Amino acid sequence: MRAWHMRLGSDAVSLLPLHSFPVPAQTLVLPDKPSIAVLAFQNMSGDAEQEYFADGIAEDIITTLSKLRWLFVIARNSSFTYKGHAVDIKQIGRELGVRYVLEGSVRKAGNRLRITGQLVEAATGSHLWAERYDRAVEDIFAVQDEITHSIIGAIAPGILAAEIQRSQGKEAAELGQWERLMRAHWHIRRFTREDSSEAIRLLDELLRRQPDNALALADLAFSLHFAALFGWTDAPAQARARMSETARRAVGSDEQDAAAHTSLAIHELFLGQHDNAIRRLLRAIELDPNSTFARGYLGAAYAFGGECDPAIENVQKAIRLSPRDFLMVVWFTASAWAYLSAEKFEQAADCGRRAIDCNPAFPDAHGTFAVASAYLGHVADARAGLEEFMRLMPGLVAGDERLIRPFRRPADRARFLEGLRKAGLPDK
Repeated sequence: MRAWHMRLGSDAVSLLPLHSFPVPAQTLVLPDKPSIAVLAFQNMSGDAEQEYFADGIAEDIITTLSKLRWLFVIARNSSFTYKGHAVDIKQIGRELGVRYVLEGSVRKAGNRLRITGQLVEAATGSHLWAERYDRAVEDIFAVQDEITHSIIGAIAPGILAAEIQRSQGKEAAELGQWERLMRAHWHIRRFTREDSSEAIRLLDELLRRQPDNALALADLAFSLHFAALFGWTDAPAQARARMSETARRAVGSDEQDAAAHTSLAIHELFLGQHDNAIRRLLRAIELDPNSTFARGYLGAAYAFGGECDPAIENVQKAIRLSPRDFLMVVWFTASAWAYLSAEKFEQAADCGRRAIDCNPAFPDAHGTFAVASAYLGHVADARAGLEEFMRLMPGLVAGDERLIRPFRRPADRARFLEGLRKAGLPDK
C-alpha cells in the first residue's frame, strides 16, 4: 500500500510517495456454521453491456443465500472486491474466512446465453458442484431469476452434503454443535430404526446446550414423526406428542424458519388438518422459495388430499430444485400416493419403484409399489413389495396403526388397504 503527499503552493503540483509497506496477510477464523463467498460472475462476452447481467446473477444469489439461517454469507461489498483479478480460491477462503466459494461466468452469443457456476471448497480447491446453463435471451430478467433459483437449488444441498461428510470424519468428542447437527442429519436420511434413535440422541444433546435452535428442533420433530409412523419406538403415542411439542417450539424459536413451519405442517397433516398444513407449507415457501422440504411436503399434502395434479406439480418442482436431495425417496413415494388416489396404477408403480431405487430402507416405497402392482395384476411384484414392506415393519396386519396415513377421502384409505390385502397382507 502506498501513501502519497501532495505539495501545493507552486505552479507545479507533484505527488511524492511517502511510504510503501506490505499489507499483512490475514486469515480469519471460520464461523461455527458453513460459510460462503459468492464472487462476481465473469463477463466472457466481450460486451460491456452484459456486465450488469453477470453482476445481477451473483447479487441475486447472495440475496437468496442470505435468507438461509444456517449459512454465513459474505456481503457483496467484500466478495466483489476480487472482481477482475485472478486470485487463488484458497487465498479468498483465508482472507474472507469462508469454507466455500461460488464462482461463475456469463457468455452471450447472438440471442443465446451460457451461464456456468462452480462451487469450490476453499481449503482444498476441490470442486463440489459445477453446472452449465444454456438459455435463449427472451426475457433477460426471467432468465436471471430461473438461473438464480437453479443454482441455489443445487448448491444449498451440495453444501449440506459436504458438511455431513465433514462431520463423518470426526470422533463424537470432537463434534461442534453444527457438526453434531450434520451428523444427526446423516442418520435421519438413512431411514432406519437404529439411525432414527441415534439422530434423536444427537439432537437431544445439542438442544440441551442450544434449546432454541430452530433447525435442530425441526430436525428432531421430523425424526420423531417417522419413529412414530413406522414403529421405530416402543412408545409411538409419546413420540407423536413430543413431535407436536417440538415442532411448535421450532416455530416459536424462529417464526421466519421455513423448516420449522414445514415440520409443524407435517404434524398438522397427520392430524388430518389438511387445510392448515397446506396454508403453513405455503407460508414456508413464501419464507424460502427454494425450500425443497416445504415444496415436497406441499406435494405430499395434496397427494393425501386426493388432489393428484397439484401434488405431482409440487413434487416435480421439489425434484427440479434439488435433484440429488436425500428426501428424493419421500418425493417419489408422495408421487406414488398421488397416482394411487387417481387410480393411475402404472404411474404409481413406477414411482414406487423409483423410490425404492433411491432408498430401499423407506417402508412406504415398498408399500405403494405393492398396492399399485396388486391393482395391475402383477402378482409377483405385489408379493415382493409386500414382503419387503412387512420385513421393514414386522408383524404388520391390516388393522395395524402403522398403516394409518392422513387420507382426506375415505375411498383412498379403503383403496390402499384393499391393495395390501390383494398383495397378501393378512387381516390378523
